Amino acid sequence: MGNILSKIREMEEDGTLPQFDPTNMGDVLNLAYSKGLRQQIMFDAMDMIRENPNLSNEEAVISSAKKWHVI
Repeated sequence: MGNILSKIREMEEDGTLPQFDPTNMGDVLNLAYSKGLRQQIMFDAMDMIRENPNLSNEEAVISSAKKWHVI
């Protein structure tokens, strides 16, 4: 366990620790999950896709997250 913590500390110091990317659907859904809004965002994204079939899944999820003020 000490090796993992030291590696994380090294990555923080080097600036190589992955940061949150608001354009990445996975990062957005992980943040929504931590706030308890993942399911609501997914349902809202499905509704958006039904209304506009030209939207990609990623676009719909990011739009929904913005609507719910997650990002």
